[in-house]
Amino acid sequence: MSYRFVSNKTKTMTNWQIFNAETEFDFGKHVGRTLEEVMSNHASYILWCIRNIDWFLIDVELLESYEGKYNQFVNAYD
Repeated sequence: MSYRFVSNKTKTMTNWQIFNAETEFDFGKHVGRTLEEVMSNHASYILWCIRNIDWFLIDVELLESYEGKYNQFVNAYD
């Protein structure tokens, strides 16, 4: 699922991609794998994406479901 966001300050368009558990990566070394699969096997890659890719977003409900299991990701947006 992709969204377009227009910033009132900069008046520029940015592509944002919101990942849910079933979203397949279409970039990087995990192309074709789902977020859930990468989270389970290569969690540090998800953390790297959160911190380094501006348009990489994880569905809020999915983040909440990870609370207690993957707290480092729930808090990565802080």
